[in-house]
Amino acid sequence: MDDEDCDFDGEACGVCGESLEEDADTMACDGCDQGFHLACLGLRAIPVKEWLCFDCMEGSQAG
Repeated sequence: MDDEDCDFDGEACGVCGESLEEDADTMACDGCDQGFHLACLGLRAIPVKEWLCFDCMEGSQAG
């Protein structure tokens, strides 16, 4: 999911817990749609390929 598809108004970042604002550099996990600030993830840009948060990566490896 790219940032153009995300509507984060009122949601909190999955890392820092701060509010996700539409004009901030944010992205969502492709597995659960949890929003994140790119800076909190240590990213400069939204990944081109599918991106999964830690919780979704752990869940996919458990099976």
